[in-house]
Amino acid sequence: MPKGTTEMERGIGEQAERGRRLRKIAVIGALFTFGLVSGFFVGHSGRGLEALLGPEPILSPAVAIGLVVLTLAATAIGSLLLKDQMDEVEKLNKYKAGSVAGSVYLLTYMCWFFLWKGGLVPEPMHIVLFLLFLVSFFGGMAHYRYR
Repeated sequence: MPKGTTEMERGIGEQAERGRRLRKIAVIGALFTFGLVSGFFVGHSGRGLEALLGPEPILSPAVAIGLVVLTLAATAIGSLLLKDQMDEVEKLNKYKAGSVAGSVYLLTYMCWFFLWKGGLVPEPMHIVLFLLFLVSFFGGMAHYRYR
C-alpha cells in the first residue's frame, strides 16, 4: 500500500490483518513483560546466580506456588488469545519447531540421565536443559519460517 494511504482507503482485509497483527503483538508483549518481571523477581532474590543454579531453595513456598499459578494462568490465557491470531502455515511451523525442541530435550535428558546414573557425568542441570529446549525451539522456528 502506498505511503500516506489513510485507514479509510485500505481494504477490509488489510484492516483486519493490521488489527490481527496488533492484537498478536499486544498479547506477546504482555506475556513477555510478565516473564521479564517474574524473571527479575526470581533472579534478584538477593542470593546471586550461584544460588539460582544451586540445589537449595531460594523462594518461599508461597512465592513458588504463586509463580507457578501465574505462569500457568498466563500460558493458558495467552494461548487462548493467540489461537485465532495465527494462520495455518504459522501454526504448522510452531508445531514442527515444538517437535524439534521436544526431541532435542528428550534425547539430551535421557542420555545425560543414563550417563549420570552410570557415574560418568554430574546430575543433569535443569536450567541447561530448559535453555537448550528454548534455543532449539527458536532455532526450529527460524528454520521453518525462513527456509
